[in-house]
Amino acid sequence: NGERTGARLLSDGDQLRIGRTIFKFLSGDHIERAYHDEIFRLMSTDSLTGSFNRQHFDRELERLVAHSQRYGRALSLAMLDIDHFKVINDSHGHVFGDRVLATLGSVVQTAKRAQDVFCRYGGEEFALILPETALAGALHIAERIRGHVAAATYEFDGKSHAVSVSIGVASLGAEESPEALIEAADARLYEAKRGGRNRVAPTPAT
Repeated sequence: NGERTGARLLSDGDQLRIGRTIFKFLSGDHIERAYHDEIFRLMSTDSLTGSFNRQHFDRELERLVAHSQRYGRALSLAMLDIDHFKVINDSHGHVFGDRVLATLGSVVQTAKRAQDVFCRYGGEEFALILPETALAGALHIAERIRGHVAAATYEFDGKSHAVSVSIGVASLGAEESPEALIEAADARLYEAKRGGRNRVAPTPAT
């Protein structure tokens, strides 16, 4: 609050300057804290699907890759793409397509673990960051999500359509960058599509 200080207890509303950065301490159910939390949510969330947006994905993947490499922790990434989404839009219209995206977002949010970071990567493609998860566990989670998506009901205004996803999964290597991890998961995604869609690549062990 404009005075030099050492170790001390902070009170609600105290401001702390470190270098050129100013932090403000908010505690409890402070309305200003709730306001900032809501602003962050709006800036980081895709409004249609309820998932995080691409900007949040980029930030979180970079942070989690750095953390995993520093501490030798496992990290996996799953890339999901809706099969034949153009056919859905062409057959039933873009409003129905939006309903499919929204329903799929809800399905994946329910099927994923609390610590997993689910993001809309772009269009009908999504990404799921899986912290503390090696490849075998990531494939198990991806297969569970694939099954939930395929079993869900997608309907609007008297129309319905079966929906499935192809999923590619990759795990972080010791020297890999976030970009390399995305490329590896993307390569597996296209492998799943070439293999007939509605599947996970590599194939999970039974």
